[in-house]
Amino acid sequence: MTIQLSPKKYKELEEELKRLETVERQKIAKHLRFAKELGDLSENSEYSQAREEEALLEKKILQIRDILAKAEIAAPQRKKKGVVGIGSVVTLLAKDKKQKFQIVNSQEANVAKGLISNDSPLGKSLLNKKKGEEIILETPSGKKKYKIIKVE
Repeated sequence: MTIQLSPKKYKELEEELKRLETVERQKIAKHLRFAKELGDLSENSEYSQAREEEALLEKKILQIRDILAKAEIAAPQRKKKGVVGIGSVVTLLAKDKKQKFQIVNSQEANVAKGLISNDSPLGKSLLNKKKGEEIILETPSGKKKYKIIKVE
């Protein structure tokens, strides 16, 4: 299965992998050496903790390697001016409250930063829409109506 990543996200993952494989592995190696010096490993909580940290780090390294191995750098979409697509920044109005989101692929989504996935219900419903259009989205708390007031 191919994973679509923006050039920016691909580079971020490569940098994170490099940091984990060098800096973080060295930190854990030091922690393990220190813990071994404390003596009996069977009752050494420092050693157990360091081994757990090592296992978590190696798991994260494998996950990032897997993503990068499956990654395909998404070609920038030709955006039609004023039409919502991946990369668009959309300002919505819902019940007199403005919200601003950028439409991104699922690997980059982070709602807290205003980045919503093109695969999310809101992202899907916004794709190919224009300023002035309204969408109605079914949510667990009921139907929500959004009006697109700006597409960048």
